[in-house]
Amino acid sequence: MKTGQSDKLKLRQILLVLIMALPLYGMPVSAGETTELRVTASVNSNCKILQIQDINFGALDPGQASNASEEGHISFACTRGVDYRMTIDQGANFDSERSSRRMKANAADYLPYRIDNEVVSGSGTGFSLPLNFSIQASVSGADYRDLPVAAYQDTLRITLEP
Repeated sequence: MKTGQSDKLKLRQILLVLIMALPLYGMPVSAGETTELRVTASVNSNCKILQIQDINFGALDPGQASNASEEGHISFACTRGVDYRMTIDQGANFDSERSSRRMKANAADYLPYRIDNEVVSGSGTGFSLPLNFSIQASVSGADYRDLPVAAYQDTLRITLEP
C-alpha cells in the first residue's frame, strides 16, 4: 500500500469514529449528584386585641347614691411564648390635682371613677387560645349624689405590646 493511501485510510477511520461519536456529544452524562433544598420560615412576635366590651354603669340614682362597680372586658391574643404587657392610660379627662380619672358631661361637671387593674402582663398562649381580661371599675355614691342630669363619659386608651 502506498503511503498516500494509508494516510487516507487512517483519515477515514478517524472520521468514522468521529461520526459514530457525534450522537453522544449532545447527550447528558449522568454523574449521580445529590443536593439539598432548605425550606425556612419565621413566626413573628405579635399581639392583637380581638374584642372589647365597654364599662357601663348605667343609670345612677342620686336619691339612693351608693357605690357602684362594673366590669369591662378585653379579649386579646399574642404569639405563643411571647411576653406581653397591657396598660390602661389615665383617660381623656384625668384630674392631675386629685390624681383621679373622670367621666365628663360638659365643661364643668365630672364624675370621678376608679380602675383597679391598670397593668397586666404575662406570656402569650397563641391565637387559638385568646386571653380574656376583666377591667374592674367603680364610682362612689358620694361623687354623683349632687351631680346634674347628664350623660357622663370618658375614653381610656389601652395599649397591648409584645
